[in-house]
Amino acid sequence: MQDDAFRSRLQATIAALRYWVPAVSDAARVEERDADGSWQLAVRPLFKSACPFTLTLSSNHTWGLAINGVT
Repeated sequence: MQDDAFRSRLQATIAALRYWVPAVSDAARVEERDADGSWQLAVRPLFKSACPFTLTLSSNHTWGLAINGVT
């Protein structure tokens, strides 16, 4: 039951982030990947002074964040 609740919240979070992506499309390139039980969003700003970041959300209850290559 806890796993079902987690998956539901994970899917809702991913949907919310997908909804946000068009709002930054004029300021960043955004790539989305879905593989091996993980969903990844890579945001690469078009401005030199802004930091790129990659967010990874996993179905095994873990997540990762890399900002300008630092995790």
